[in-house]
Amino acid sequence: MEHSDKPLVVVGSVLVALILIVGFNSFIDIKDKQHKGQPEAGYTLEKKEAAAASAPATGDAPATGDAAAGPAAEPAPGGSVDVAALVAAGDVAKGKKRFARCVSCHSYKKGDPSKSGPNLYGLVGRDVASLPDYAEKYSAAMKAKGGQWTLEELSAFITSPKKAVPGTGMIFPGLKKEPQRANLLAYIKTLSD
Repeated sequence: MEHSDKPLVVVGSVLVALILIVGFNSFIDIKDKQHKGQPEAGYTLEKKEAAAASAPATGDAPATGDAAAGPAAEPAPGGSVDVAALVAAGDVAKGKKRFARCVSCHSYKKGDPSKSGPNLYGLVGRDVASLPDYAEKYSAAMKAKGGQWTLEELSAFITSPKKAVPGTGMIFPGLKKEPQRANLLAYIKTLSD
């Protein structure tokens, strides 16, 4: 009597097909579902061409999202922007939404350990490069900066981290638009006692 492997091959093929189908469906579910109450991590880089194409013929930026946060702050005496007024005009809810991009690198709850970037809880008014659990990770440039994280310092840093602190390890490209920074800083300011 001759033994046939054909039934085993059929059963094995069916099992492999089922595993692939279940795995593929799980992958799709994970990609498609957003966690309720959890901000989407990371940040996206906006293309300048897309922004220019969506701008009205007047050359002004479209009034949507963060750009519709309100009027830009009036320049302070000497021509610089009044950051306090900028932050006061900021929308905390929009800032929280924008902050969702920060959580891929930064923790933000009191007592949480730092991630690849330092914890941002209590950032406003804190000494630069001062978190003990992140002391070994600060770049030499950040350690040399000194001072405190005032709203003015944070605004300059968030505008262009590499320009504000040449040699920083922060890879974030920056927020050039004042309303976006106002919203983000208004939210960051709430992360304290």
